[in-house]
Amino acid sequence: MHAVGDVTDDGYDDMLVYVAYGSYLLGGGTGALLAGTSHLAVDTTSACGGDFNDDGIQDLAIGYTEYDSNKGEAIIDYGPVGTYMTSDVVLTGVSNDYLGSSIAAGDVDGDGVDDLAIGAYNNNEATTGAGAVYVLLGGGI
Repeated sequence: MHAVGDVTDDGYDDMLVYVAYGSYLLGGGTGALLAGTSHLAVDTTSACGGDFNDDGIQDLAIGYTEYDSNKGEAIIDYGPVGTYMTSDVVLTGVSNDYLGSSIAAGDVDGDGVDDLAIGAYNNNEATTGAGAVYVLLGGGI
């Protein structure tokens, strides 16, 4: 379970809840089930909220490490999130990368826009199993 901020833009913080092979967004204030992920055969590993496109509305980022034989995938759904989560941005790892094993938001470059860090704990670019962190600067995501 992750607190993801007010991704529905209704004035209440929302929660992303993981269940076997899927994720569901619970609306703040009411606790109503609002949306489910389209990755019904993949476990959700990580999630966070942030305003990555700098439009003043919280966006939702979700990591799926087991997607496509453990390549992993990270998606961003620009807010406000509606009754069905979309994938406005999709990033896919390479074989056994486990992209999306961790996801975090913050303003790493100090420009006032949320940036997104995505982990791939088994990435082999530097050396076998070294892992990697990719930072996407907000505003251009």
